[in-house]
Amino acid sequence: MGDLANSWQVDSRGTLYTVHLKPNLRWSDGQPLTAADVVYTYQMIEDPDANSALGSSWQGIQVAAVDPLTVTFTLPNQLSAFPYSMTNGIIPKHLLQNVQPSQLRSIVFNSTKPVGAGPFMVDAVEVLGSNPGDREQRISLVPNPNYYAGRASLDRIIIRSFHDQGHMTQAFNHHELSSMAGLTALPSNNTKDNSITSYHIPLTSEVFTFFKTSSGVLADTTVRQALAYATDTKALLAGINQSVVPADEPLLRNSLAYDPAEAQNVANLAQAKKLLGDDGWKMNNAGMLVKNKQPLTFVLTTQNNSIYDYVAQTLKTQWARVGANIQITKLNDDDLQTSLAFHNYDALLYGVELGPDPDVFAYWDSTQTNVLSPTRLNFSEYKSSVADNALEAGRTRSDPAVRIIKYKPFLEAWRSDVPAIALYQPKFLYVTRGPIYNFSPLAINEAADRFNNVANWEVRQQPQTTP
Repeated sequence: MGDLANSWQVDSRGTLYTVHLKPNLRWSDGQPLTAADVVYTYQMIEDPDANSALGSSWQGIQVAAVDPLTVTFTLPNQLSAFPYSMTNGIIPKHLLQNVQPSQLRSIVFNSTKPVGAGPFMVDAVEVLGSNPGDREQRISLVPNPNYYAGRASLDRIIIRSFHDQGHMTQAFNHHELSSMAGLTALPSNNTKDNSITSYHIPLTSEVFTFFKTSSGVLADTTVRQALAYATDTKALLAGINQSVVPADEPLLRNSLAYDPAEAQNVANLAQAKKLLGDDGWKMNNAGMLVKNKQPLTFVLTTQNNSIYDYVAQTLKTQWARVGANIQITKLNDDDLQTSLAFHNYDALLYGVELGPDPDVFAYWDSTQTNVLSPTRLNFSEYKSSVADNALEAGRTRSDPAVRIIKYKPFLEAWRSDVPAIALYQPKFLYVTRGPIYNFSPLAINEAADRFNNVANWEVRQQPQTTP
């Protein structure tokens, strides 16, 4: 909607949003894009048979077309962050209206015959490789002649997906690729290549160590407080082989409600030991803390990649200094998603998308611990009535100054209860062979957002030589 909307307004109650579309919008097949397409899109998102990942956040919202260029969104309650919810893609009603919602994911529209309204459109799709180990997908994109802002600068973009980073970097080194994404760090053999440009783009995300507060030794608030004091985040970040932004709260440092006075308590080893001693933990002959015959030990679960591996090992070393014995479990992507879905961990090293708004209700409100919650993103299983009230108040006020005040009790409770330790704001690494002109590496919420102004991109071509 951010690209298609000409303007929007919200009423005085903060529950009725009116969006005006740009005139003369067209799909890449030449058909008009109107308010009917917008309404149809959100009807499909809300339909449980469509199984949309956005479904739970759109329940109870009424979407209506006032005229071909005007759409209204009526919310059951005020939600300050709602404008950011209107930035998802729109799908064409004229092509999909006769498809059953349960079949939307399996039709050719999603593979070889997509139709969109952006600056590029799909020209060809090719799948190479006879087995999963060497399988590669190539998607060729050409300028969309019906794009409202005119023809894109680039004549063609070919997107190649690889099974693993090794095959991708090999293709890049053989000059088969002009750019690559998905790496956590530039390979050592590329660091001295002057033809390479590396963009480190801030993500509106934050990496935490989440403590599951509902069971085990981490249910003890004092233990969590001590582990925070035993964590030297400055030393930890110094060893990460890429540029990241420090984090010290459940909100990013540039967030509206961020308060430096509520930064977490870290890097005080003496205080960590004192807290544990006062709480009844005693060191045994093996150098491990024990209380009531229970050792201070738990499993830290994380994703299997080089940066998380370093962070996990560093935390293990730092926490061992106060007598905590930590085991590390590294999971591949599929197994990690299963672990997240069932909260099958003691502690979790993981990054979450926060977005540009301070509404972090989904990650810390007690309702999001319920097994019936559609997302269950409260990975710490944190429950605090003070935090709940503050999170609800902060997300239902429109005045920025009021929102800052409303979020204050949440930050205070989070700092005291330590349901997690904030580590850093990651950056997305985008590597190119030479610079991309008119590329705007501003903060993005996810990797695909780097293409936000792709219509304006230009690359320098080798000059033609006369034979």
